[in-house]
Amino acid sequence: MELNEQEKMIADNSHNEQTSETGAEIQNAENQAADNATAPTEATPDAPDVNTLSREQLAEYLKYLTDNFRPAAIHDLLESAHSRFEKLTAEAADELKNKFLEDGGQEQDFKRQDDEHDTAVREAMNKYRAMKREEHAKEEREQLENANRKKEIIEHLKNLAAEQETGKDIYKEYHATIDEWKSSGKAPANVYQELNTQFKLVNDKIHEYMKMNRELREMGMKKNLEAKIKLCEEAEALMQEPMMRKAYTNMQAMHNQWRSIGPVPKENSEELWERFRKASAAISERYNEFRNERSAQFEKNHEAKKALIEQVQKLIDGLHDTPKEYDDTSKRILEVQEEWRKLGPAPKAVNDSIYAEFRTLCNTFFDNKRQFFKNFKNNQADNLKAKEQLCIEAEALQDSTDWKETTEKLIQIQKKWKNIGSVPQSVSDTIWKRFRAACDKFFENKAAHFGNTEKGYEENLKAKTQIIEELKNATLPEDNAERLAYVQDVQHRWNAIGFVPLKSKAEIQQEFRSLINGIFDQMHLDEMNKNLLLFRSKAENIKTNEGTDKLIAERNRIINKLKQVEQDINQLENNINFFAKSKKSDSLIADIKHKVETAKNNIVLMNKKLDIIDELL
Repeated sequence: MELNEQEKMIADNSHNEQTSETGAEIQNAENQAADNATAPTEATPDAPDVNTLSREQLAEYLKYLTDNFRPAAIHDLLESAHSRFEKLTAEAADELKNKFLEDGGQEQDFKRQDDEHDTAVREAMNKYRAMKREEHAKEEREQLENANRKKEIIEHLKNLAAEQETGKDIYKEYHATIDEWKSSGKAPANVYQELNTQFKLVNDKIHEYMKMNRELREMGMKKNLEAKIKLCEEAEALMQEPMMRKAYTNMQAMHNQWRSIGPVPKENSEELWERFRKASAAISERYNEFRNERSAQFEKNHEAKKALIEQVQKLIDGLHDTPKEYDDTSKRILEVQEEWRKLGPAPKAVNDSIYAEFRTLCNTFFDNKRQFFKNFKNNQADNLKAKEQLCIEAEALQDSTDWKETTEKLIQIQKKWKNIGSVPQSVSDTIWKRFRAACDKFFENKAAHFGNTEKGYEENLKAKTQIIEELKNATLPEDNAERLAYVQDVQHRWNAIGFVPLKSKAEIQQEFRSLINGIFDQMHLDEMNKNLLLFRSKAENIKTNEGTDKLIAERNRIINKLKQVEQDINQLENNINFFAKSKKSDSLIADIKHKVETAKNNIVLMNKKLDIIDELL
């Protein structure tokens, strides 16, 4: 076949471009085919936030992954879920260990037993590793098969080259064979270069003949045009993908495919690229927005977690001198921990460190709480011994007839009793009844001795008159705390004396109250604290002289009043909403708000009074 000069020039130019493009085309196609060979064919696994899952849920999720997907599709999800499971398991073990130590166990004796979740996770991970080994072996077998297939393709291309020399049109068969080469997958590394070299030699030989066929090049560009139009359509469809990470990853793969496709007709090239670029830019923009929103949310979570750490720090720094204070703080810290669990992750750079800081704070508090209750139990045991000793002393005096001296001794013993802290709840009532029985026996004998109650009341009146004289002539300490301790001591002594004649009761009580109020005024106590101190004196007086039943009745009276005040507040607040709709009602609304505020302060006061009664019962 002969060519004129113009046809030779066209053929030479065509060969230079076609050889370069086809070589790159085949190389990129082969790499892409290799990637496709190892890519999972299953649907994309569900990807929940593993930080929100429990150990049981994580075990089920790991089983779900290994039962339904190939290793290549689940590697990152599996590693993340397994790491989270190990972390939760370690935390659970720490909690079990702390409880074991708290219950008196030795650290070297502690051993955590695996549960059904550990077994399930271990089985899932073993299955995953077995699947990976199986896939690796399968890949090696496939690569050997691919190598044999590539050899067959090279031989077929050699035959085509020989046929082309005879002038036969091999265009369609050639491209079909090239497509087979592209999809033939990866070959073993030790034969890959040799096969590729052989392929290139025979392919170049074919192209030496193909360069003379301009129509063949045009048909190739038409095929490339169709392939790139299809890629544009796929990219535009990808803009509707709701999972932005998946959309972005697929778009990157499409860019690789675009580069592997050869040239298209010049009149279509710019327009087609602009179409593809526009779809790609839209996906990139959405992905960047997604990343920014996620980063903003992570930062928001970070700030919220720092605020929770500050809350826990303030709670830990608060006063913790009683079991109730520790229990109240413990409850609040548990609530804060629940708030923490509901928050998403913080930025990766600080997520682990801020959690460690939070966990350390919480652990510090609960360690202190355990130590406090350990000491508290020891103190209660010491208090019980002290109160048992006072019972012995009171019982030694219960039959005494030295009425005046014994009365004073018993009052002093009762004061000591008041100053001793709590005892174990299981024996509190028993030890109090024993002590009270000894005191009651003496005072009953004393009343019988004097013949009638009024004569005993006269003795009490003299004792209370002496306390009033003491208050009038007392030189009070300068320190408010010492002054308050003195007042409380006087109130305890006053309450321990008992009843006075009815005709003198109001007068002497008023005089005593006036003197106490005068001291409170000097101390500049606010109205609520003054009220509570006076109420404590009243409650102790009721318990000492009228018994716990009377004190319980006083408690019920306060509770009933508390309920009524709460109802009043609801009614007043409803009234505010009603009057807010009318004009010229500002003064009326202000008056109602003042009443509501007063009622709420009264609720606080009544709750504190209930705390005092509960402390005395």
